Parts: sequence; structure tokens; C-alpha cells
Amino acid sequence: MRAITLAPLSRTALFLLLGWGLGSAASAQAMSMSERRNCVPPPGGMLNVSEDSIGSLGIDEELGRLRDLCVSARDTIVRLRVDVPNDYPGLAFHFDSLLVIALQYRGSSLDLRRPADVWMIFGGGGTIQHKVALSASWSSLRTALGMPQANARGVLVVRFCSFPNAVMTLNADPRAVTTRGGRVDVTTIPASATIHHLVIMTRSLASHLQGC
Repeated sequence: MRAITLAPLSRTALFLLLGWGLGSAASAQAMSMSERRNCVPPPGGMLNVSEDSIGSLGIDEELGRLRDLCVSARDTIVRLRVDVPNDYPGLAFHFDSLLVIALQYRGSSLDLRRPADVWMIFGGGGTIQHKVALSASWSSLRTALGMPQANARGVLVVRFCSFPNAVMTLNADPRAVTTRGGRVDVTTIPASATIHHLVIMTRSLASHLQGC
């Protein structure tokens, strides 16, 4: 299996794409939940995550329009630690068992006239492409989504060719699945491993990832 490979790219974009800001994203989640009010769930109560949308939230839509769809959406900050901490503005959408953060990294304040650069999804209350639950095990994810790519530079990250503009961090020890050559043997990923968080990026950012 091939590892996720990036063309020359800013360090900020690299860390956003591969979920290296894992701990920082979790702290943003805690900050946002302090004044939690939920968005209205879709019919049936289960959000579907696809290449184009997260429930009724279009990933390429202006954030101002999306805030109108969910008036309880709240501003938040995601802090990513690369060489020094950097804060990025975002908009947090809470659902019953899902937190969705629309993140912008090209400015110091949220611009509601622009779409998000990256979407971060936490929680298991949704489906991926109407095929498999966000809370599903690795074995179910692989069966439903097909061929994966993987990277394990500190965090175990996978990307499925059937969902090319998304990467997922897994709750598994990256050291246990990495060969001596530094490659990830996806057959050794524990069958019970689950998604920690899912990152959906714009197609412009996704274009920096190696094709399947």
C-alpha cells in the first residue's frame, strides 16, 4: 500500500491535512462545548458525510450562509502546535453526537464571506457516503470504503481512494503498524480501531495529495 504523499505545501496546510494538530483539535472541542446548543438534525437524525457536504452543510459554501442554516453555530479557535502554537478561526456546529468545525487558516479572524478551508469532524453520530457509520471499526471501514493509503508520522492517518478529499486519524498506536522502512502495513491495523477524527479538505488542498 502506498503512503500518503504530498507535493510541496506550506507547513500549515500539511498539519491541517494530516491531522497533526490532534491534541489541539480536542481542546477546541472542549472550548466549543462549554456553551453547547445543537443544530437541527436532518430527517432521521443521522448526518451523512460525503465529498461535498456534511449533512446540509456544503463544504464549499460561504460560512455566513451555513451559519444561517444553524443559528446556534458558534465561533471557535483551533490551536495547532507546529514549531510554535498558531490559532486558527473556526465555526463550530454541534449536533446530538457530532461536532463539526469549519476551519479557516488564511487569516486571523473568521471571514463569513468565504468557505472553510478544512472541516474537522468528531463523534460517531453519522455515516460516510451512506455506506458505513463514523463509529465503525477499521475492518468495517475498509470493507465499505475500499483501498486505503496510510501514513504514521506520529499519528496513524488513513485516506480512502473512494473519498479522496478526506483523511482520518485512527485510535491506534502508529508504532505498531509501521515497518522498519517507515511504511504502514495496513493489514496490521487492529480490526477494532476506530476513527478519532475525520478531516475533509477543499479540492484545492486535496490536489496536493498523491492520486490513488
